[in-house]
This record gives sequence, C-alpha cells and structure tokens, in this order.
Amino acid sequence: MGRKWPGFIAIILLVIGISWRYKSIFTEIWLPEAVVISTVKTLNSPFELFSVFRSTDNYLGSSLYCYLISEPYFDYAYRYLSLTAGTLLLLVFPRLFGESTYAARAVALSVLSLSYPLVIFSADIQGVMLLLLIAALSHALFRIYYNTQKTWPLILFWLTTVAGILTHPSFLLYYLSLMAYSLILTLQPHVERNWFIDLHIVPVIFLFSYYLYFLHYLTPGITGELYSQVGITEFSASFLGLTGIVEHGQTLSGIMLMLLALLVLEILVGIFNGVAEYIFYLLVSVVVPAIFIWLDAPVNWLFIPILFLVIVFGRLLARLFSFGIAGASIYAVVLIVLFWGNWQMFRQLKSYGRGSPKEMLQIISDLTEGDVATVRYIGPVTVKPLFKHYWPRLKGVKDYLLSPVSDLADNPTEWLIEGGFRNVIESAREIIIGRDSYRQVRIFPAAYLSGITYVLYHRVGSNRPGN
Repeated sequence: MGRKWPGFIAIILLVIGISWRYKSIFTEIWLPEAVVISTVKTLNSPFELFSVFRSTDNYLGSSLYCYLISEPYFDYAYRYLSLTAGTLLLLVFPRLFGESTYAARAVALSVLSLSYPLVIFSADIQGVMLLLLIAALSHALFRIYYNTQKTWPLILFWLTTVAGILTHPSFLLYYLSLMAYSLILTLQPHVERNWFIDLHIVPVIFLFSYYLYFLHYLTPGITGELYSQVGITEFSASFLGLTGIVEHGQTLSGIMLMLLALLVLEILVGIFNGVAEYIFYLLVSVVVPAIFIWLDAPVNWLFIPILFLVIVFGRLLARLFSFGIAGASIYAVVLIVLFWGNWQMFRQLKSYGRGSPKEMLQIISDLTEGDVATVRYIGPVTVKPLFKHYWPRLKGVKDYLLSPVSDLADNPTEWLIEGGFRNVIESAREIIIGRDSYRQVRIFPAAYLSGITYVLYHRVGSNRPGN
C-alpha cells in the first residue's frame, strides 16, 4: 500500500460516515425542525419565506424544500435535502485543498466523515449542511477559475455565491473572507488580472440589492436580525465535537485552546513559507469570525470557519508522515481517538434520539383524566411546535390546552413539561407550586448536541379548598 494507505483508510471512514448519516435521518422530529414545519404550513406562497422567516434563524433553501414537499408520508422525507447535501459535501471536500498533499486530503476527509455534528446536521431539516455544501462548491469553483481562467467556473461561482447569500447570512463569513483574499491577490506585483472585479462584481450587486432594497423596502418591519448563537459555548461544542471531543470541562476547553493554537501556528507557518492560500485560511477561520463576534453580528454557528479549519487540521496531521513510522503511529492513535469519540456520540443518538417528544405526548394523551389535556411548560424552550406537529397524529387523541408556567400558582394544570438543551437533566422527583404537587413521570433524554431533554410531571394532589 505504501504511501496510499491514508487514502484507503479515508475511503473506509467515508463509507462509515455516509452510513451514519443515513441511519440518523430516522430519528424523530425535534423542536427546531417542528418550528420550520409548522411555519411553512402557514405560508400561502413561497415568496412569503422572505418576509416571514427573515426575522428568525431560517435557512432559506431548506425551508423552501419543506414548503415544496408539503406533508410527506414519512417525516424523515423532510431530511432528504440535508442528507443529500451532507453526502455531497464529503465528495466535494477534497476539491478545496489546493496544493495540499495526498495525505493531508485523506486525513481531513477522514475527520470530516466521522464528525458527529456533521452527522446529525445531515439528518436535520435545518439547512446547515446545504449552507456548507454551497460554501464548498463556491470555493471549489473559485479555485478552478483561479487556475484555468475559464468562463464557466466564474459563472457557476457567481450562481453559488448568490445561492449562499440567499441561504443564510452566515455565508458572509466565507464570502467576505474570499473578497479580502481576492483583493490581496489582485494587489500582488506583476498581476495583470483584476481578480477582485472578476469574482465579485455580480455577487456584490446582488448582495446590495437583496439586503438594502428587498429586505428593507419590500418587507417593511423585517430588520433581518437573527437569533445569534455565536458564543464561546456553541463554538467550543461544535469545534470539539467535530474532532470527536464531545463533553465540556476545563480540561477539554484547554485541549481546544491548544488545538486552536496549533492550527493558527500551522496557518502562520504556511504564510511564512509563501503559500498564499493560508492567508485565506487565516481570514476565514480567525480574522473575519473574530470581527463578527466582536460586532455581535447576526450569524449562526461557526461551521463554515470550522470547515476550513479541518483543511488546516488535515495539513497539520499530515506533517506527522514526515517522521516515518513514529509519525504514522501517532496519526493512527489520533484517528482511533477521533473514531471512538464520534462513535460513542452516534451510539448515544441511536439510543436516546432527540428527546422522544412524540412518545412524551402520547403518554400525556393516554393518561389525561378528562377530555382536555392541560399542559404547562417550564424552561427556556417552548413545546408549542411539537404539539402542532405530533398531537393530530397520536392514537386516541384528545384536545389540549398549552400555556407557559407563569400563572401556574393561580391556575393549576394536570401536566408540567420541563425542557432544556442538556443531555442529562438533574430534576426533582416532585415539584410543589402553590398548593399543588407534581410528581415526575419520566425523563426523556436526548443525545448530546442532538436534541432537547424533557422531564414530564403529573399533578398528583392538591390542598386547595374543595379538592
């Protein structure tokens, strides 16, 4: 096998990663997906996606897909677009490496194939994988045009860039980095071609037309602000999860910081050695995300910067092969650790799913004493979209009355639901609110980074007068 063995391993892990993605689509619909489904059902036209959804954390392409397929026979049909995008991303990914070595391509593809966050987002209605695929296609087409100067990759680059801008504002993390990089290329000595004008004249015109005209004038009252989730918690969870480290803690936070430092060092070494593409990696992975976070800009999770950090990670690990058997042994150990960490998370997903919301609602329907199930929810998340999606499908369905827990002391309810973005909830066996007692029925755990854990309580007694 010689030097080709990293490639054979990458192909094996690629097949494993695709199989994980396929198996994961059969988990139940969870809250963010139910939000998308319930919202698209209220639309009268696909053009309303621009006005209704631009005030939420919406991925336009995946929402349009959900609108077009209407109500499929199986819920997992909603996830076909993400599954296809997640699979195609693995096939497009090697085109992003430029002059990287064969080993660097193989290592990075192995990491990406096993990545647990990318597995679950490939089995999710939300359009993270479509966004990453568009960014990868756009950059691959940029590289082809840069190397060949042909017209067709330039036109396709324009189209994919426009599609990325439409898909989600976080695409600007990639596009602004590429604009800065292409300007640097244009300003180099002895460069006759204006790369900046060639690449960006069409996308920039569209960008200004879309954001400054369409959103501002044609959708009054919609500011385009999104729910921002770019804190250090989300970044560390996503970054560590991408490489197989999937729990929080001071030790692992230290590992993350050391790994990030090594990646930044790899980028700086590449720039010092005269590899121009490392300038782009520095821009897209460090400089532009730091500016966006500092400005508290409305971007979603930093998956596009992390995608390009994986390329740097592949190049970094590929350096191990220059140390002969010792380096190859270290690489093998690293790969085993990555596989084991991501495999454990995949097993947890298969065991726990995304919080078993349908099963929880079926219990409420089966055990409700009257004709109407009265339910209150506690915690930072609502359950209304889940009721809208699942309740009409339940066996022996009854009516329900759902509301927050704010006025519970004066208006008791039969059921309480506590929810949170945690894989384990430390909840009391019994809750007393006012004169009413609520006993824990069951905890419905969700896999890490994959869903919402719910705790269901049932009212068992009251000291109220007349009871």
